[in-house]
Amino acid sequence: MKKWTTYLKLITLAIVGTSLIACGNKDDDSRRSGSGGGALPIGIGACSTCAGWGGQGQLFLGSGYGSASFPMAMSIELLGDSTEITYLNSLQTDPSKTYGTVLNGARLGNQTYLRQAAINVGATIPTGQCVLPAGTYNLTPTSNMGSYAGGSFVIPQFEMTNGSSRFVMSLQQGAVVAAYVGGRPTGFGALLVVLAGPSKYNPAQMVSCNDPGFQLTQ
Repeated sequence: MKKWTTYLKLITLAIVGTSLIACGNKDDDSRRSGSGGGALPIGIGACSTCAGWGGQGQLFLGSGYGSASFPMAMSIELLGDSTEITYLNSLQTDPSKTYGTVLNGARLGNQTYLRQAAINVGATIPTGQCVLPAGTYNLTPTSNMGSYAGGSFVIPQFEMTNGSSRFVMSLQQGAVVAAYVGGRPTGFGALLVVLAGPSKYNPAQMVSCNDPGFQLTQ
């Protein structure tokens, strides 16, 4: 009888423990719900303006999130020079943290390319003289070149579209962060600035938005 009582206690503890773990993850999940998410679009293509690269390798792939006031999620993929990335891997360093730095007395290339991106906006957001409607926005294949140094990056200008809506944006003060314990970074923080888009007064007219930007964090 004591043995069965012990088994029942163990089963009860296991069920309670599982419930607590699920509840512990609830805030993290709710932070992302309504903020978008989703997979990156496929087929943007390789970088055609990466002059001098020995090839193109994935430098970083991850997501950043807005807040309750700015419900959005953004996923990005950054490419780097595959020759430099292979070299950094041979030194057993994380390229996403060491690309664009000085190692062994040599400065590594710091050019990066935003190959893929997707933004999911959970609610219509004012952006200065423009309005960013709720929906999913995908990167359009433009140059999207930027700089990268030791996990910090800037993409001065890129374009996102949702149907007929087109927005010119910028990622500033970017920094990759480890979203989970161990492994390569899978999250980033940055200031997402809407540079130009349809006027909130006349959606048929593209204007400078004069937007202060939205802070994305992991």
